[in-house]
Amino acid sequence: MKKRTTVATWLNDQFLTWMNQEQEHKTITAFAEYLEVDRNLLGQWLNGRIVPSNANVIRIANKFGPEIYDLLEWPRPINQEKNRH
Repeated sequence: MKKRTTVATWLNDQFLTWMNQEQEHKTITAFAEYLEVDRNLLGQWLNGRIVPSNANVIRIANKFGPEIYDLLEWPRPINQEKNRH
């Protein structure tokens, strides 16, 4: 449960940071499109109901950096590159 809460808090922070960088109000739907994930799935992550799957963790890390691995207590991939869009 703690990991879900921690990831949820971190993802909510990433959403707010992303919205501020875009310099306009954005919706959760727009954030889901940016992450290339289903809006309902993103909502479950943001509410702490579930954590992202391996494939989605990689997708998130490519957008926001490898910190999500630390939150999940997963080892960071050796070749993980920060590819922020």
